[in-house]
Amino acid sequence: MTLWHKTLKPRFVQFPRWKQIILSCSELNRAHNICSFPQEYKEALELIDFSNDSGSVWKGRCKEFLRARKFIAEMYLSEPQETKVLQKCLIALDKEAFKLLYSHNQD
Repeated sequence: MTLWHKTLKPRFVQFPRWKQIILSCSELNRAHNICSFPQEYKEALELIDFSNDSGSVWKGRCKEFLRARKFIAEMYLSEPQETKVLQKCLIALDKEAFKLLYSHNQD
């Protein structure tokens, strides 16, 4: 399998959970915006796989992240789909990611 983020892998597994989520959602957003290139979904899948290699960072939440991976794989194999709902679900897995992205709406 082609590794798209070669230089990121060694660092990615050391990132906190919120950063892994935000980077994965960023790839999903890009995949949705460039629907004519299904390869973009592969890049999001790669980051999800990196997260799975993070071990204790995802302790207790691995099942949800793997479920998200399944949906991304289905998007890659079928017609490009809206990813906003999936991104919101991923962000909801970590309160820090949620606060970083949505705190400006709570004023």
